[in-house]
Amino acid sequence: MNNSLDIVGIRLVKEKELVSDKAINSPLEAINVIANELKWLDREMVMCLNLNNANQVLNAHVIAVGGLDQAFIDFKNIAKSALLSNAAQIMLIHNHPSGNCMPSHADNFTTEKIKEICKLTGIKFLDHIIIGRKEFYSYKMEDTAKYSTSLKYMEEQILSGSRIFFDMDGVLAHFNNQIESEEVLYQQGYFKNLLPQASVLEAVNMMINCYPEQCYILTAAVESPYAIPEKKEWLSTYVTSNLKKDHILFAKCGEPKSLYIEKGIRSYDILVDDYTKNLDSFVNDGGRGIKVVNAINDTNKSWKGKRVFYNDEPVKIFEELERSLLESNKKMLEGYLNYTIDLKISTLADNIDYDTELISSIYQDCKDEIISVIAEKHCDMNAFNDFQNEFMNHDDILLEAIDEIVETHGLHQRMSR
Repeated sequence: MNNSLDIVGIRLVKEKELVSDKAINSPLEAINVIANELKWLDREMVMCLNLNNANQVLNAHVIAVGGLDQAFIDFKNIAKSALLSNAAQIMLIHNHPSGNCMPSHADNFTTEKIKEICKLTGIKFLDHIIIGRKEFYSYKMEDTAKYSTSLKYMEEQILSGSRIFFDMDGVLAHFNNQIESEEVLYQQGYFKNLLPQASVLEAVNMMINCYPEQCYILTAAVESPYAIPEKKEWLSTYVTSNLKKDHILFAKCGEPKSLYIEKGIRSYDILVDDYTKNLDSFVNDGGRGIKVVNAINDTNKSWKGKRVFYNDEPVKIFEELERSLLESNKKMLEGYLNYTIDLKISTLADNIDYDTELISSIYQDCKDEIISVIAEKHCDMNAFNDFQNEFMNHDDILLEAIDEIVETHGLHQRMSR
């Protein structure tokens, strides 16, 4: 019989040099230390800087490396590296491969969670910095009234789901490229008399009727006294009355459409446009794009993303638009579920009817797949409020998903109820 007891230790292991010999007193100084390591990466990398009371960097810890638009964070590792480093303060830094440094819902939630961890451990939280291509975002420096870092903010944003923005000229209406000069665009009656692009218009009306909270019109307007009034009249004539009045947005002709979207573009937002330059600009600002191929564009095949064709059957166009919207909703829900399920798993211990150890084991082994199963079934944001209430207050949705994964993989152990 072995009566010995192993004594183990946990230590930090040095991997590479990233330390500055200067004190870090501002987000800009922190960026100078590691920005060049992060800004050109094609995947998200999350790093935690551990600092002493003098604002000097003790070390930099890689917390997570993720995909193109998300890295899953184990919050325990943040606390562990800070405590093992005897850090008095921490600063979180991560990159956005898209180059757009504006925070996502997951970034806001992460910041809030780290603040809670720091409060519990007595470690000061200095800042959370997001690295873009040419600029950065600092939570500490921004107006907190503008960008809340609370879970409530994240949930409010998710309740509206992804947003899909439809252009008017060339998408809903035929674009006349046979005009003699641009002066025609400034004449009274030009926009009022545009002919509808029947199949696309019908498909978009179907989208608005099905997803009124998520559908927007985003159209450019020339500087003419007739343009906006006539476009409004055209939309009221041809577009379903289920389109919300405050979901009609007008951009100044020649400027990026992203400038006219409240709170900027989210990574789950979609622009449906016929002009590749608009789509490229939207994607570069962090969104997604779908090109409407009409009778006059797409000659160079420069757009590499999704397409719909103006003369396809309305149902076919609708199905592609809906599929894209639900895909975006699913990705948004996966981010939300990634954080909330971790908390929920721990609360199952209060219910003696479940083998919580087995549930936790299966969940950790198949986490991404379980999250995907739940998000796939509940990505219709019209019913998200009901789903959220049911998910937060009951265990059935989570346990059904785990059951499905157990069945799919033929795991020999089953959860006891």
